[in-house]
Amino acid sequence: MIYMQGINKTQHGHLIAALTQLQQLLAQNGEVKAMQQAAIYQEELESMMAGYERLLAELLTQIIAYREQYDEAKIKFLSVKLKELKKVIPQESLVFFLLKQNIQQAYGT
Repeated sequence: MIYMQGINKTQHGHLIAALTQLQQLLAQNGEVKAMQQAAIYQEELESMMAGYERLLAELLTQIIAYREQYDEAKIKFLSVKLKELKKVIPQESLVFFLLKQNIQQAYGT
């Protein structure tokens, strides 16, 4: 089973640096095929890291948008409406009991 884990930028940077250095060494020794393979790995890893960072930025945008909508729904709408209802519904009614449960659920109390 694979668990979600972020990509370590430091490890990524070290591997890219090592691949770059390896390419230079392989070029000096005339190992063209191995040098090309190292370049392919480097290019693929860089592309994947760019995609990962793009997705993180997208995720951050989604989290911010969700949080703003959540706060607006809970604070500016739900709490206002629940308070309004609490003032007009008789305390001894079943509806008031349901309202009280709704308030407790909304505020996690």
